Amino acid sequence: MCEFCLHNMENGEDVYNSLKGATFLIHLISGSVAGMLEYSIFYPLDTVKTRMQDLTHANKSVFRTMVNMCQNEGPSSLFRGMTIFAGGSAPAHGMYFVAYEYFKVKMSSHFNKNIAYGLSGAIATTVHDGLMVPIEAIKQRRQVEGSPYKSNIDCIVKMYKQEGIRSFYRSFTTQLLMNIPFQSVHFIVYEWASHALSPEEGFNPLSHATAGAIAGALAAFITNPLDVSKTLLNTQKHEEKVVGVWNAMKKVYAVAGPSGYFRGATARILHVMPATGICWGTYESMKYGLKRVL
Repeated sequence: MCEFCLHNMENGEDVYNSLKGATFLIHLISGSVAGMLEYSIFYPLDTVKTRMQDLTHANKSVFRTMVNMCQNEGPSSLFRGMTIFAGGSAPAHGMYFVAYEYFKVKMSSHFNKNIAYGLSGAIATTVHDGLMVPIEAIKQRRQVEGSPYKSNIDCIVKMYKQEGIRSFYRSFTTQLLMNIPFQSVHFIVYEWASHALSPEEGFNPLSHATAGAIAGALAAFITNPLDVSKTLLNTQKHEEKVVGVWNAMKKVYAVAGPSGYFRGATARILHVMPATGICWGTYESMKYGLKRVL
């Protein structure tokens, strides 16, 4: 094990374990920084995933999709919508971790630990998605091929004028149906893997990051069918009439068959796995550092 991790476990374990009583501000700041890093560093893979899930275009590999985008639209096409998404993820992810930490402690005294982790994850993602669904809709409108929007503001104005306020929340139900199981699985697996990799439960950045990556990859694969349906709802033209998660899933099946539900799965896992690893590593490190300073 690295000397840094050993040093922290020997001298900082009491500080880290005392974080069960960490303040709202520590969780908020740590979660905000972790969220911005998670969504920003691997954003191009998220764009590729959206392109691969688009039912109106041929499904290519992750590499081929990325190369085609760079050749036909320029490298900047991989970063469309990133500014608003990264900015929105800060408060959303901050409140997400605040909610999870609070309810994890409250529910652990009433339920089995895994149930407590799962329920806390469900509550946390409901808080998160209330803030992020409109931003996700704007981001995906800008990510699709041939996007008519010149900027984030242009997208917001045109969506509102042409389709009304509902266009920003069209995928909200689907997002919740996807993210509640995603985050429940994510938190249960993270807590299990974190303990398995570091049984002493001290501060170990490598263990936190690895546990986060494992949890994110598994949750991403399981919920990919719902993610494809969400992309369909977010990116359909305003004259199209697909409404609701069930109709979206039927449309995916009609157009692409069973394999359509796993379009972009590889890109999604390649994006989510390192992103959640970085997120958890950053979050736990920020908590540890802020607790020592504050």
